[in-house]
This record gives sequence, C-alpha cells and structure tokens, in this order.
Amino acid sequence: MRSRLKYVLPAAFVALTVFVVFGGGAAASTPPPDAAGARGLPMLIVPALVIALLLRGRHLVEGLLFGVLAAVVTSVAWDSCPGHA
Repeated sequence: MRSRLKYVLPAAFVALTVFVVFGGGAAASTPPPDAAGARGLPMLIVPALVIALLLRGRHLVEGLLFGVLAAVVTSVAWDSCPGHA
C-alpha cells in the first residue's frame, strides 16, 4: 500500500486540479426528470456482461472485446425495435 502512495497522491492532485479548472464551476445540463426516460436502460447489460466475464476469470482484453461487441449489438437491436423512440 505505501509503495503505491507515491504514485497515487500526485495523480490525485493532478486530477483534482484538472477538475477544478475545467469541470468544477459550471452547472450540469441535465434533462428535466419528465424528459428522461428508460431508453438507455438496455445498455446496462453491457457492463454487467463485462463484469460477469471478468469475475469468471476471463482475460481483461477478452472481456472488454465482448463488451464492445455486446454494446454494438444491443445498440443496433434496440434502435431497430419499433416504438421505442
């Protein structure tokens, strides 16, 4: 733990500085609650698949590759469903 501290603290400082300079001041532009829907909900399947593959002992690159493929398939399938827009 202590051996990694010399890498973690400077990285945290740089990340905090970048956040304060570029992202800390403006209000977030989120849609109103009535305009938000469950349209992107099926995309939660993708990270669940990646996590499941990694927990089963698959290689990281293989899990991420299957995650990208699952995201493409899910996106195309969901966009081709009638009445979801």
